[in-house]
Amino acid sequence: MLQNPSQLVKRVVSSTADFPPTIGAVSVDTDAAVKPAIRHRLKVLHMHVLSGAIPEAQGRKLTVLVLGRYRHQSDYLPDCRDFAATLDVRFSTMHASKGAEADYIVIPCMVSGKWGFPSTIPNDPVLRMAMAAAEEFKRAEERRLFYVAMTRARRGVLLVTVKNRESPFLMELVRDHGIVRTNAIGEVLPSIVCPRCGRAFMVEHTSKRGAFLGCRRYPRCKGTTISSSS
Repeated sequence: MLQNPSQLVKRVVSSTADFPPTIGAVSVDTDAAVKPAIRHRLKVLHMHVLSGAIPEAQGRKLTVLVLGRYRHQSDYLPDCRDFAATLDVRFSTMHASKGAEADYIVIPCMVSGKWGFPSTIPNDPVLRMAMAAAEEFKRAEERRLFYVAMTRARRGVLLVTVKNRESPFLMELVRDHGIVRTNAIGEVLPSIVCPRCGRAFMVEHTSKRGAFLGCRRYPRCKGTTISSSS
């Protein structure tokens, strides 16, 4: 979020010091798998609250806010009636969430493309003219929106992406801050970002010289690095 050199640097302090905010990422195979993945994570959270592994909030249910870049992404909100005893789960757009807080934030739209995040839909031409001078840094407004969404969380943030369509913002977090990426059931996935293009994860290949890692975007990107298994 703070890649923008013109952005003021702020020190963010959690209002719940006993639960320093954590960030995790879940990668699924298709868009259709996003909602089930979110429901699975909510189920796990629910069970942990019931078992005492995760303490309840004082005098209330834990709150979970699913934040979409667009209104239609409310479709990602799963049926949460089974978790009603411990969780209060709601949807909001990122723009509407300013000023709101929740124990946990889920962002289901961490993909690239037209309806992804950051958005690639062009702004209104008049708005573009008004913002041109102030928005020299790439995706500045989208970065601020991402910052707003992330800082709504008291305890944790879950970013949900689709394999091979990862958001540039997610790639930056993995590369620069070591965010761990898992599959829907929590198994850790290899997450080495291509050092050449920074837009894709590396995959393992084998040649006559042994194992190596190559960019998933090959042949568009010919980035390679040494494999730990070589």
